[in-house]
Amino acid sequence: MIFLNLHIKYKQIVFAILTISVFSCEKQDVNFGASSLSDDPNIAIIDTISVNAYTIQSDSFQTVNTGYFVAGNHYDSSFGKFQSIAYFDFDKPYDSTSTLNGCTSCYFDSLVIVAKFSGGYYGDTTKPFTLNVNQLTELIDNSSAYGYNTTKRNYNTEPIGSFTAIVSPSKQNTIRIKLSDDLGKDLFNKIQRNSDTVRTTDPFLDYIKGFCFTGNQNNAVYFLKPLGDSDFVMMYYHKNGPLPVNYVVKLPLNTDHQFNGFTTDRTGTNLSAFIPTKTLALSSTETNGYVYLDANSGLYIKFNFPSLYSIKELATYTKIVSASIEIYPDKDSYGKQTLYQLPPALNMYIMNEYGVVQDYLYVTGTANLQDGDLNIDYLYNENTKYTFDVSDFINDVLSSSSYASYSLAIHPPSNASDSTEQRLVLKALNNSSIKLKLNVLAL
Repeated sequence: MIFLNLHIKYKQIVFAILTISVFSCEKQDVNFGASSLSDDPNIAIIDTISVNAYTIQSDSFQTVNTGYFVAGNHYDSSFGKFQSIAYFDFDKPYDSTSTLNGCTSCYFDSLVIVAKFSGGYYGDTTKPFTLNVNQLTELIDNSSAYGYNTTKRNYNTEPIGSFTAIVSPSKQNTIRIKLSDDLGKDLFNKIQRNSDTVRTTDPFLDYIKGFCFTGNQNNAVYFLKPLGDSDFVMMYYHKNGPLPVNYVVKLPLNTDHQFNGFTTDRTGTNLSAFIPTKTLALSSTETNGYVYLDANSGLYIKFNFPSLYSIKELATYTKIVSASIEIYPDKDSYGKQTLYQLPPALNMYIMNEYGVVQDYLYVTGTANLQDGDLNIDYLYNENTKYTFDVSDFINDVLSSSSYASYSLAIHPPSNASDSTEQRLVLKALNNSSIKLKLNVLAL
């Protein structure tokens, strides 16, 4: 088997693999289902194999240089409280015309941040949303690690700029947030005097350590992005003359220092047993029969079928003609009656007993990952499901003797949660949400 290196945006997650016990069956106890494939009496459809499922929490993952700012607060009755703060800093100021240096007829106008709503959100978008800009009081790149979901930096709680509006995510509107005139004028004067503070990046970061985006307690989180790395924070000024001329000084975004910090509080939910920033696996029996995926909270779902070997007892020769896994989201966890949508795609991968990814599930004959082929039942909301072809995997398992050391896991495609929330709830008890369907040739 080819060993691949899992590279997800949140990354380098090592899951604890737990020993899972599922039903054991004798050959005569296997339920063959109601019908056979075609008219071959030697092919049986088996869809009653039980599954044990787990919610996995990773301790930390990288959120640096995603190109997206995630800011706001939301309470989700399934996942608890979620808060995101977007941190960033800059390179030294860039005056493309070099007009301001020494200019005695130049005058400050404004200091602004320009950003765009990306379309991603989490929570209630019907209420006014306030986005604050706060000034950091410590460097992003200090002596401690940065760029992870667990990273925090201190900031002044008094905003230097704010934006409030009812946001329609689909419109992806551009916003301009006017920042403190006191800060803007001070920066203007330093550039005008050609101060050592603004000539190189390190002294400049000692002066302006960076900013962060914070949201008010309005139960929504939004995803934003800059229009461009150089067109993010801009200081406007003009030069007097017969006709005043407008100019701009830019503070280029330092993408290597841009990251999002996430905080969760799962008190009062089925996930309350999770300890923040600790890698941990909880069985569905420990989470009231449900399992949970929330990429920006570091939650993923894994499952396996240890009693799969009992299929080999059906006959002297057995072979899986086809096999699929169908995943049915809990119908009360998404849709118009809620604030949430389903992930449009999911990938499935194979993990060994040490939590290391061994391989992904690919579309047969291609290098493309299977994405679950989401089918939404808009009429009855009963058959909404993701479907994965696991024929090769199941045959490989049955031809080996080490299935108990392997699990399957699902997560959104790499970087999908950078730009929008990726959230999924499955009801794991009684095979409600995860179904393995086999067409078995037994001779």
